[in-house]
Amino acid sequence: MPDVLKPAGLPERFQAATFDRQTAIEHSEAEFLAMGHPFVDAMLAYVGSYDFGGLTAVRRIVSRPLAGRCGFLFVFVLRRPVSREDGDEYLFKFSPVFVTDDGRIDEGALTEAVRGTGEETRTAVEPLPDPTVAFRRARKHLAETAGLWDWADEAEFIALSRVEFVPG
Repeated sequence: MPDVLKPAGLPERFQAATFDRQTAIEHSEAEFLAMGHPFVDAMLAYVGSYDFGGLTAVRRIVSRPLAGRCGFLFVFVLRRPVSREDGDEYLFKFSPVFVTDDGRIDEGALTEAVRGTGEETRTAVEPLPDPTVAFRRARKHLAETAGLWDWADEAEFIALSRVEFVPG
């Protein structure tokens, strides 16, 4: 068990485990690792936390008009409560923010950073800039534009990727 997951109180190891539903049905002794299982939930909570850093990839996206722009794409989910007669529920909104290396919010590059396909690399050619300042800028921008009152209840940081736009 990775050290970061030990606070979740999980067993040190699973003797038999599977991510496949059919295998779990056929082998009742196997732990079915899916959403809702304590291990999967603890792992998702960790990789979605800022402690993890959320950095999943360095993406190089081919775009002649945006070539040379670089920054971080932060992905948040906003939660908005909705009261109904039969109880409260939440609406969720995917809220990405692209912050350039010089600290600007770049709406022009945002769509391409989210939708653009490109090569994902495991290692960067050069050391990556620290995303901490850009993260603070993205959070402030989102709080202002979405009118957030309580960050912990209304927003969740779920992912971060480094995006570099390259010419075609």
